[in-house]
Amino acid sequence: MLKVKSRFSEMHNIPLPKARQIARDTLIEVEQNTAIREFLVSNLIEKHGKIQWRVNIDSIINCFPSISGFPEFNSQYGGPTLFIGGEKSPYITDKEEPLIHSLFPAAEIQHIPNAGHWVHSDNPSAFIRLVQEFLERTQTYS
Repeated sequence: MLKVKSRFSEMHNIPLPKARQIARDTLIEVEQNTAIREFLVSNLIEKHGKIQWRVNIDSIINCFPSISGFPEFNSQYGGPTLFIGGEKSPYITDKEEPLIHSLFPAAEIQHIPNAGHWVHSDNPSAFIRLVQEFLERTQTYS
């Protein structure tokens, strides 16, 4: 990760298209998914003649353990909750379902076919249908 960070810090004074290509080439070392790399690269912008990240990348890197961790909870939410995952995503697997149900006993877990992590982008019609159906079933919950 430090190598990636140092490569990105070198990009301030080069043209945006070249900076994005450097970012693509560098990110391939740490992220195999092309869609995720392209999303990350889309956060490079030019401002006042300098290349910079749209987001505070230093804070993300420095706080990554806290951001990516999952806090301990001593309570539950008993209301209706919808978890949507993509069938091609490594998230929300059978392994996570017991933890989800321990925190959200009424959780409904759905997986969208032909979708990775970005279910709303990979299969928008299935995502919208699942959300609409969930809202219709649960709209009277108070």
